Amino acid sequence: MKIIIKKEKSCFALIQLFAILILFNSVIAFIVFVSLTNVVFEFLSVEDLLTICILLFLPLSFNLYILNYIFWQIRGYEIVEMTENTLSIKRIGKIFKDNSIIPLYKIEKIEEQEYQPIEFGTSIWINPFEFSKIIGETGGRIKVTYNAKAICYSFKIAIDFGLGLSKEDAHLYVQQMNKILLENCFFKKKM
Repeated sequence: MKIIIKKEKSCFALIQLFAILILFNSVIAFIVFVSLTNVVFEFLSVEDLLTICILLFLPLSFNLYILNYIFWQIRGYEIVEMTENTLSIKRIGKIFKDNSIIPLYKIEKIEEQEYQPIEFGTSIWINPFEFSKIIGETGGRIKVTYNAKAICYSFKIAIDFGLGLSKEDAHLYVQQMNKILLENCFFKKKM
């Protein structure tokens, strides 16, 4: 079973992202300018060099993070493929790869979930970490919970996907995925 889920594009999210990028870079440019004008008149010390490196590295990493969101908004889509052994979820269109491959025997459940995008003005001021939900980066209508294991500790991880799915399509895909999961896990337990 292979599903290609197209991401819903949001012009409002793109405008927000570009505004954040411009504002952030303006502030950093001002700070770097003030720092460099003070440094030009003095000899460079180790602390000054370290400060300049930090002032150049942090904005670069933040810009890459925001550009990743922008690329996801412009050309993002998901490829979900379920074989007899694995469930593979790939998010295409980002700068950084976002692939998950889960063996079927580790999957605990596949279920539908109600995904409500968050409006910009309501919660970003309460919880800024929900920004990714506001621009449609995280969330989705299908949720897969599976068991993972660290060195000595086992825990559950949940991955959600299917941002562009309707409720009906999500229901259909969850039924198909659960059928494949049940058939393959039942067959392996018999062997």
